This record gives sequence, structure tokens and C-alpha cells, in this order.
Amino acid sequence: MQPTAVSANQPDLNLNVSKSKPLAMNNKKMVWFDLRGLEESDRTSALYQAIGQWKFEGVLVNEDTLKSVPHGVKRIKEVHSLAPTVEEVEKYCASYDVVILHHEVIRSNWFKVNKNKFQRTIASSVNVTDPASLELAVEMTHYVQLLIVEFKDDTKIPLEIVLADAQNHGTQVFMKVKDDVEAKVVFGVLECGADGVIIHKPDLTQLYALNETVNQAAQSIQQPLQHLTVLQTKHIGMGDRACVDLTSYMGLDEGILLGSFSCGGILACS
Repeated sequence: MQPTAVSANQPDLNLNVSKSKPLAMNNKKMVWFDLRGLEESDRTSALYQAIGQWKFEGVLVNEDTLKSVPHGVKRIKEVHSLAPTVEEVEKYCASYDVVILHHEVIRSNWFKVNKNKFQRTIASSVNVTDPASLELAVEMTHYVQLLIVEFKDDTKIPLEIVLADAQNHGTQVFMKVKDDVEAKVVFGVLECGADGVIIHKPDLTQLYALNETVNQAAQSIQQPLQHLTVLQTKHIGMGDRACVDLTSYMGLDEGILLGSFSCGGILACS
């Protein structure tokens, strides 16, 4: 098979080039900390102080530790009940900035009737472990302002699928991560990255590292774009081939991404 290629160095190939303004991308990222279950101590007080000082976005806390949350940091409440009343959710909205409801509540007719009564950000959370739960996560982007996802596997391909759909509905996506190293990867998925990450029971070392990661992710991307017109193509001979045979090691929902997470690629399924 003779491949077809475009050569920009041929003398008879003229390109119409017009300059355009650089493409600026606002890449503000957020970090939430799950501080539920931490006992009051000097270490906990230092965590709250650092969170406020470095202006992290929010914390998941219970009612008994609400008073410890620094001013300007969002307070997040996760509701586990499958049948909350309007009064209960309104009570949570009075004390918290973000209320996380179970996905079964979000799918119910009760939520469709009452969602406009809650003057707070309503979120949902999905633990993605199989294709069905991945479909559920995508479905949730149609109904909530903010979606929290957690993945069983280390691959970030399911996150790409959720992010692609969330962008069409204006839904923010947060992912639960183990540490600042994984957070850096999550912020670069599909170039835009997740809107935020959630860290469970952090320490001061992680807080410092996450602050550096967020500052790096927040830098504007200046990508100059130019318009090109292809006027000619020509055959340049045989192309190189490569074979990667890993199909016996992969499941039906796995594959290899040829390219990069930040700039795009081709997904070769098993």
C-alpha cells in the first residue's frame, strides 16, 4: 500500500498562511480535601490553617467540625440517604456551600420537582467500576452542576469519556485521587483536565505539593494558530510499520492510546 503524505518542503507547494491571535485557555483548577473522620488535634488545626492560607477551594466535613473551616473555603456535605426530605436538604444548604446527593436521588422524580428549591450547588458522586457505572457517570452530567468520580482502575480513559460529555452540558468534574502525583495527571487529561480533585485525609507535605501543582495547572496556555491550505499531495514511498501484540493481556474495554493524553491520539482497542 502506498501512503499519501503532505510535504511542506516541495518547491511547487504553496501554502496560504494567515496569522491569527494566540488561543488563550483559562485553566483554573480546584482542590477539595476530605477531612471527615479526622480527630481534633494540632495536626488537624495546622491542616485547616494551611488550607485557608493557600486558598484551596473546599473541604468535606461533618456538622461537628463546621466551625473549624476557614473563611472563604467551601463547605461540602455528602448525603447518603436515598430518601432525603426537602426540609433535610434545605437544612444542609443553609450550612454548606455544596451538597452531594446520591445518584438514585438525582434520578428520581422527587429531585426533578424540587431541584430549583435548593439555592446551593447540587452535586452527585459515582464510583466507576464497570461499563454500567461509567454510563451512569455520563448520565449524571446531564442533571447536576458538579460530578465527583472515582475509578477502580488507574487508566484515565474513562475520565476522558466523562469529561467529553460534561463539556457539552457545562458540568464540572472532580475526581478522587490518591496524591498530588495523580492530581497532576488528572489535570492534564484531554488537555483541559478535570476541574478539580479530592484528596482523602491529606498531610502538610501533600498540601504543599498540591499548591505547586495547582499553580502550574493555572498557567494560561498560549497556542498560536495558523490557517494552512493544502494545494498538493504526492506519494513518497512505503511507510514504516509497527506491531504491538498485547491483545491477550487486555479486556474488552481496554486498548492502547497512540499519541499523548494532552495532544490527542488514536485509541487502538483490543
